[in-house]
Amino acid sequence: MNFNPIFSKEKEFLFSIHETPSFKIKELGGGLNFDVSNVYDYEMIKKVSLTVMRKNARSDREFLLWVHFIGYHIKLKYDAKWALVKFTLPNGENTLAHFYPILIDKENTLWKVGEFCLEAYYYGKILLGDSFLTYYKLHIERALYKAKLSDLHLEEGRLILLD
Repeated sequence: MNFNPIFSKEKEFLFSIHETPSFKIKELGGGLNFDVSNVYDYEMIKKVSLTVMRKNARSDREFLLWVHFIGYHIKLKYDAKWALVKFTLPNGENTLAHFYPILIDKENTLWKVGEFCLEAYYYGKILLGDSFLTYYKLHIERALYKAKLSDLHLEEGRLILLD
């Protein structure tokens, strides 16, 4: 997983990502200037994602709200639950902790929503050359590979269940 300071400095948002979904969705819609409340609908997911990707100005808050939006769609569609994975990096004499949001379903299928949204938003690796349908099938429907929680090989204490 790529390090990005947003996941270090926005711990409050990350630890409450599972709370008040209607408030977060409404805030995202206000920033995009259209109603985004139909989080079940593929066309809405596509419209929101492409609008966010095509904006010239980048906003950490909008990124976090978009991560929540995509994650909430996955949560509803696959009956998944929010969790955080903790990573620590050396920072001089201290360590710097950052957290990546993920979703896990009953079969321990894993969606690394923090990672694939980060790559799309900040690094432009997704949505620029691929169609949104490809993005959706690869990362949300998991058409090629359904990663499992065990694939992360997490040490004790690194998984924080939120739901």
